[in-house]
Amino acid sequence: SNPIYTTLENGTVTVAATEEGYAAITKYMTELMKLAKGRVKYVEVTNEFHSSSMVPVFNTRADVHANLLKAAYKGVKTGDPNVKIVAIDEDRWGMYQTGMIPKYFEEINGEKCFDYVSLHPYPSDYGSFESSGAIEFVNDVRASMEEHNQDPKTPMMFTELGWADSVLSWDDEKKAAYTVRSQAYAQAEGIAELIHNYNL
Repeated sequence: SNPIYTTLENGTVTVAATEEGYAAITKYMTELMKLAKGRVKYVEVTNEFHSSSMVPVFNTRADVHANLLKAAYKGVKTGDPNVKIVAIDEDRWGMYQTGMIPKYFEEINGEKCFDYVSLHPYPSDYGSFESSGAIEFVNDVRASMEEHNQDPKTPMMFTELGWADSVLSWDDEKKAAYTVRSQAYAQAEGIAELIHNYNL
């Protein structure tokens, strides 16, 4: 991050949250995509924005999230219109505890500024993917999209999904089984096009 736009007066480093900062992101992403010359397929914008450790100060500001997303989208598409923008990038906490996911969609209000929705649908009770609330999470996000003028059929990615060694008592065989099953289930049911396993 550029300290000109992301360092506050008290020294806190966070995201850009000014018009100058958004414009700088647009310009940077445009030039970066031109330099990439087609080697970049996806750009993910933010990660678990609701978290104060990820985004100090502005983590409850859905308007800042939306402006960052719009600025990045404009820059990426100007530099290379074939690159896909991956957005939202939230876990269950961002839906049910902080309520930020619906606020993101409300603030975006149907504007085209992403190509994929990314979720981190960690199973709530560390069981299998399909029996631990992950599918309900996905469905709730899609319902929120529809409520706030977004296409609920927008394709999804799971950019984090996995099971910590400790919660499965270091049972590698069960972890492997859950991992394969989650990917097979999600893709067979058309829930997610791409899944990144996250080994905690």
